Amino acid sequence: MKTKSMKVSFELVGETLSDDIYSDQGILLLKKGTILNETHILQLKNYQNRAYINVNEEENVSSKPLETFQDLYNKNLKKMKSIFTNHHPENPMPIHEIIEDFMPLFEKSLENTSFINQINNYKNFYEYTYRHCLNVGIIAAIIGKLLGLKRKDIIKLGQMGLLHDIGKMTIHPTLLNKPNKLNEYEWKEISQHTVKGFEILKKAKNVDLNVTIAALLHHERLDGSGYPNKLKQKEIPFLVQIISVADAYDAITSERVYQPKKSVFVAVNELMKEANNNKLNPAIVVPFVKYIMRQYLREEVLLSNGEVAEIVFIHENEPNQPLVRVGDEYMDLRKVSKVEIVDHGNKVEVIGAP
Repeated sequence: MKTKSMKVSFELVGETLSDDIYSDQGILLLKKGTILNETHILQLKNYQNRAYINVNEEENVSSKPLETFQDLYNKNLKKMKSIFTNHHPENPMPIHEIIEDFMPLFEKSLENTSFINQINNYKNFYEYTYRHCLNVGIIAAIIGKLLGLKRKDIIKLGQMGLLHDIGKMTIHPTLLNKPNKLNEYEWKEISQHTVKGFEILKKAKNVDLNVTIAALLHHERLDGSGYPNKLKQKEIPFLVQIISVADAYDAITSERVYQPKKSVFVAVNELMKEANNNKLNPAIVVPFVKYIMRQYLREEVLLSNGEVAEIVFIHENEPNQPLVRVGDEYMDLRKVSKVEIVDHGNKVEVIGAP
């Protein structure tokens, strides 16, 4: 069987080891034939000195499956774009056709949750609305998997995310893509997409109630500051709260006509602030942020003070503020005022710097 040497990273999730892996002390860490998951990668990053390991080339999910994922993604993107641009409001909305086309992409996303990083490469503001629907469906399902929810609820989350912004098809594209600040009238018009999405889905046949409710309530916040009904935590279904987190994360990391794409580190910092301010649920945000940050363990990152650091340890309750190493010095970002991770370590400019 052919083997291939690959860098130890979360892209290895789903690969099959072609050799036994031992620690420097000769302790067997992982057996030959092990199908790698996120926990295995963390174990290798902590105990394995080599930067590369050997895996079975036939099982490689970083080439063919990535291509398959991209093909499925592009197929769904084309479908969403066609519906948003060509659907006549008087005709029945093909909801079940949209969901049916989405399911293979949904399944592929759950097979390898590291695909969450792949979708970051697909984002551009020209197709933001259509991509956002796909991305939120994928991210929400992955969050559900991270939280250990039942499969039926994970399926619901995928569908809820996919259709949460369906009401935007009733908003004129020139308004959705306006490059400067909205006036009060325009803001009210766009904010109506929640109500309009609810009405579209309510008219469709045999649509899960969770999907309909998500379209209406995904902009509600736990402290009552959201819209359209200013609901508070107990009034917002937990699955909808997951959609809100996925929606916020993808919006921050996406290129939009009025806002440049921001890094995943800026996004997780924003999510944690929203959780700390009682807008997003920390029981959802913290596990999701922890998952994102663990993918960058032992990686170089750029700090807001301009220094490049290596992530050494991820804290349980404040995963966005890890222990990092700058040169020979260690820095606990929980204890350093106004210093946070802003980007990958290969960047040369601080985000927001003049």
